[in-house]
Amino acid sequence: MAEENLKKNNSAALEAENISKSFANKDVLRGISFKVEAGDGVCVYGSNASGKTTLLRILAGILQAKDGTVKIGGWDIKKSAEKALPMIGVISHGTMTYPQLTVEENLKFFADIYNLSDKKERVTEVIDEMNLSKFRYDVVSSLSRGTRQRLAIGRAVLHRPKVILADEPFTGLDSKSKQKFIDIINKFKKAGGALVLTSHHVELAGKCCEKIVVLDGGKFVAEANIGDDDVRRFCEDHSTSTKEKI
Repeated sequence: MAEENLKKNNSAALEAENISKSFANKDVLRGISFKVEAGDGVCVYGSNASGKTTLLRILAGILQAKDGTVKIGGWDIKKSAEKALPMIGVISHGTMTYPQLTVEENLKFFADIYNLSDKKERVTEVIDEMNLSKFRYDVVSSLSRGTRQRLAIGRAVLHRPKVILADEPFTGLDSKSKQKFIDIINKFKKAGGALVLTSHHVELAGKCCEKIVVLDGGKFVAEANIGDDDVRRFCEDHSTSTKEKI
């Protein structure tokens, strides 16, 4: 079974066990369990409304599961939130930034929240890394969608998390920015970070993930190592129970 194959190593950056969630008496997630080790990336593929975003929100501690546990670096996100949550960086559909503040002000704000000792240097480092230097003093509401998305990625990696959770991170990015994101993620993983992302762009996801899993009917129904198969064909072949394909 796909879920069992992901549970190979007892030491994991992220561990989800028996995650279930229902909305209006409809089961969206049904007993999902998996692990992601430091240095690895997993792409979750599924049709629209398959529960991908719900799963990531539960992993991030934003949404509470009906049943199950999530651990980040061994810390339970419910019982030890103060230890677990600072280890997570989230890239969501929204930028999770303040539109009335400048790029720099946003990053300084989040640097303060995470109590970074090298706040000034780290903010500048992230601005440079995300190619945001010429927008440093621009308010976020004036930026293009792609530029706001680069800022969102910068916000997510600012505090040097151990795990990045990314929901459709390539949305709104041009080709150059997509490659920049892939480069940043691969550098992050090389340093020991772990990644879970959802994406319509499975070929792009394959450039920063080692494994892809198919979410269908509330469970992981199949998995493959990147490079083993034609990834898109594999995903489509294993999403047979849904009417709407990605």
